Formats: sequence, C-alpha cells, structure tokens
Amino acid sequence: MKHSPFQPKIIIAGPTASGKTKLAVALARHLDGEIISADSRQVYRGLDLVSGKDLKEYGEVPYHGINLLEISQEYSASRFQLWARAWISSIEGRGKVAILCGGTGHYLKALIQDYPFAHPGHNPHFSHFLESLPLPFLTLVAGELKLSGPTDSKRRIARQIEKALSPQVPSPAAPPDWQFQVFLLKVDRTLLRTRILSRLKERFEQGMIGEVEGILNQGVPADRLLSLGLEYKWITRYLLGEINREELELGLYQAICQFAKRQETFFRYMQKEGIAMQPVESLEQMLERLKK
Repeated sequence: MKHSPFQPKIIIAGPTASGKTKLAVALARHLDGEIISADSRQVYRGLDLVSGKDLKEYGEVPYHGINLLEISQEYSASRFQLWARAWISSIEGRGKVAILCGGTGHYLKALIQDYPFAHPGHNPHFSHFLESLPLPFLTLVAGELKLSGPTDSKRRIARQIEKALSPQVPSPAAPPDWQFQVFLLKVDRTLLRTRILSRLKERFEQGMIGEVEGILNQGVPADRLLSLGLEYKWITRYLLGEINREELELGLYQAICQFAKRQETFFRYMQKEGIAMQPVESLEQMLERLKK
C-alpha cells in the first residue's frame, strides 16, 4: 500500500556521535523504512572510515546518499535538496517510509523550508576544457566575471566559471503538502564528549590515518582534503609534517567537540526559524510520538 503524501517524512537529527545511525536503522526496521543520509561527506566514495559510514550497521535496511560521488566532485545543499526529493518520492512510491538521518543542518533546513535554488546546468566537456586552461588565465576570467572564491585551485575556479556561464535551471518545487516530523537526539554534553573521544580512538586503531594517506596517494590534492575539514584536515596536516601525532590527536578531539557544539547551535537556530524539532533519547520515545 502506498503511503499518503500527507504522511510526515521522518528526520533524525543531532550532533556527531549522538547515535543517529543506530536509531535510524532501528526505526527503519520497525516501520519498514529506507534511510536517506543527510551527511555532507558520506556521499563520497573512498571516505569510509573517517566519515563514519558504518555500512555494516545498516544490514538489510536500504540506504541512499552514500558512495555516489568522486572526491573531486561537488556536493551542496542544493544538490542534496534535489536528490532527497527524488529519493523520498521513490521510497514512498514503493510503499516504504522515508527516514532522513544526519547532522548537516543546513542541508536539512534547505529541504524542510524548500529553498528556491537554481541548479546550473553541468557540461562535463566544457568543464574539462576550462580545467585545461592555464591557472593565470582562469584567474583573469574569474576577475572579469567578478567571481569570489579560492584562487589557488584550478578545479574550483573552473567550476565557478562554468556555473556563472551555464544556464540556470529552476529547482523543481516539492509537493506543497509535504510535512516533516523532525526528531532531535539529545545527549548530555559530558557523555557526548566521552563518545567522541572513544570513537576517535577506535577509528585511529582501525586505520583512519592510513585511509587518508591512501586517498592522497591516489592523487587527490591535499587542498581538497583540507577543505573537507575535521578528520581530513587534521590528518592531512599530520601527513604533510605540519603537526606531530600528539598535536593531531588532541587538536582533532577538540575540533570535533567544537563542531558538535556548532551543530547544536545550528539546530537551535532552526527551531528559532520555526522548524519544530522534538527532543528524543530513544526509539521508544520516537515511536510513542509518532503514534500521537
């Protein structure tokens, strides 16, 4: 039986290490659902251990938004919004429940509030041509077009120019009757930091540094990994010899704690913007509120 378009689409949000994936998988099994990742880094192939994909945890539960792009490609709130709408429609068309799970707040906000993005057409041949041009020439063109952004990466400048010169395609609007039921995982700050530290140590033991080193050895520019932030930024700096192991472990732990705090701040901002977010701590609480 197909679900009504009036049925709320479920979102599980929360800071890093709060247990979102585990809860989403449990809920998907209970409701016969499929999970959509609202994470800005899990979409990339090769960013596995560091981004916390935890694919074994999904088991038989279908998921979307993971391992779709190469690291050189761009992902954004507008692309997530476009793809998430398609995934939701497809999931509900099969009679399943769509469950979005992630901590990238501005992606979720763009979907819930239906941002009117314009999606630029992408021509891979034009993009390849631009990247074949000398960096000084691309910088000159970017200046003529009054574009702002990084000027030390040929790929980024080429993409900016392509966006500026490509036709803008309006984003298809989501059905006006779509409603989102947003649950916000609440975890005590001290407990959250303990979880962050424990998970960080575990990932170091599992080979997190080796994963990043392997990506660099494949020819991915260091500045690309630096731009991904957190683990990728700190481990890349360590591999480049800019910091030692002690500075890596302490600095990364502190950076992740600060990131979690920023996530919580953004979720409070979303609530001030009028997005209702129900605090929960367990699957039982979620099920009880869904029944109501």
